[in-house]
Formats: sequence, structure tokens, C-alpha cells
Amino acid sequence: MTEAISSEDCAGIESSYSDFIDLVRRGRSCSIIQQTMDDAGYDNIDEYIDALEIERDEYLADLACD
Repeated sequence: MTEAISSEDCAGIESSYSDFIDLVRRGRSCSIIQQTMDDAGYDNIDEYIDALEIERDEYLADLACD
């Protein structure tokens, strides 16, 4: 994800975020996902996923990706 962002790779950003969001959805009860969400300051998983989707969309908009 970081590499795609730094290289301004629109397809890579989309793919990386989609993969990560999918993992978060499938790992709702996983302690690592719960800890990551807690560390980021989110109260529930859906709020965290929404924030990830917004972050992805903002990167894509900033780069004028279609």
C-alpha cells in the first residue's frame, strides 16, 4: 500500500486498499485486526472500514485517478 501511494500507482492503491479492506472484513474477530482498529482509535469495525474507504478515495481523487 505504501509503495503504491509513494509511486502514485492508481491501480496499486485501489488493489492494495481493496485487499486490506477485504482482510479486515474477514478478520473481524481476529485479535490483530481488533488491536489495529483500537490503535487507530475506532470503536467498531464498520467505522474503521468506512475510514479506510474514505482514505483510499481521497488518495485516488488527489491523484486524479479515474
